[in-house]
Amino acid sequence: MKYRFLGKIGFSRVKGIARVAVLIAALCVIGVGTAGATDVNVSQLLTFNLDVSSMGWVSPITVNANTSYIDTPLSLIIPSLWEVRWQVPFEGSSPSPMITISGTGSFEVVSGGSVSNTGTDVAISSTNTPITISGGRISAQGDNAINTVSDVTVSGGTVIAGGTNHIAINATGASSAVSVTGGIIEATGSSGSAIKATGASSTVSVSSGTIKATNTNGKAIDKVAGSVPTINGSANIFTSGSDSTLDSLVTSGLLFKGNSGTVYGTSVVTLNESLSIPSGGTLTVPSGAKLRIPLGVTLTVPRTSPPTTLYVDTTGIVDGNGSVTGSGTYAGSGTIMGTPASDYSPGTSIGGGGSGGGCSAGFGAIPLLLAAALAFRKRRA
Repeated sequence: MKYRFLGKIGFSRVKGIARVAVLIAALCVIGVGTAGATDVNVSQLLTFNLDVSSMGWVSPITVNANTSYIDTPLSLIIPSLWEVRWQVPFEGSSPSPMITISGTGSFEVVSGGSVSNTGTDVAISSTNTPITISGGRISAQGDNAINTVSDVTVSGGTVIAGGTNHIAINATGASSAVSVTGGIIEATGSSGSAIKATGASSTVSVSSGTIKATNTNGKAIDKVAGSVPTINGSANIFTSGSDSTLDSLVTSGLLFKGNSGTVYGTSVVTLNESLSIPSGGTLTVPSGAKLRIPLGVTLTVPRTSPPTTLYVDTTGIVDGNGSVTGSGTYAGSGTIMGTPASDYSPGTSIGGGGSGGGCSAGFGAIPLLLAAALAFRKRRA
């Protein structure tokens, strides 16, 4: 059988297209390496106040092994333009910070990395080194999780502090900037704060991710001085019922105070992780607001006394590829998963979803490229 396709392009060119398709697949599977990077073991960092630029290494430095299971606190100097990426579990019970960093370089905790202190001090202490959390977990039980006078950026992973009065991210610099675009930041103890910024020119911005401090007198964001926090996008904020500091600050997002929550703004707000509405509480989706439940996430409305309620007002919408379940109360004249709210039956869901990009788009194009090559091969046969 012969095929005519794209005029008279030669078979050699089609073989080239096929090779490109295979290359796309290979790059997406194995990734593209970073030239000049250095991988190190925790045991290579034990020198006190180790200047990472003095070791003959090349930036970025990835700490990706702890073969001796070392839990000795570390002290690192990261000079300007140097990067350290933490990709290994590291935990101990220490009266001093597990990792102390200084210098104007950068320190990032990535997926697979963790820093935990179950002792009486913090997990990470930074003087002037910016910290990025893009994955992994930072935790402390006897003190704050992160103390810094510099900046903290969180795009993924978890930062958590336990114990009374403790803080997950404590930014004390005069102009410290805390930016959250993903991940989970949580203070689990009474009177704890998920984020605290005390500098006169400090800033806090949250556009996505989940911020929690729901224990007695907890504060999701404790902004002592400087500009007011910026809270928008799909920020999911959970704070204690006694915390009224954020009431007028959320322009878009989900804010829970105690057992009752409200969706703010008219843009789509995504529920970032599964949620059960607290017993006797109400989640309100006002007229014009939109709450999206993504695939793999569940919003539960439990049956309780007094009732737990999901209330969706007139033009309010709850949709998505996730699920809304539970035998609690559903009310309002808006819609839940395409059904009038007051008529909603748990388990109802609608389709939909976004399109992919990057490697997803690359993989989507591969079958078409290979099909073209096969067509030309048949034509030549």
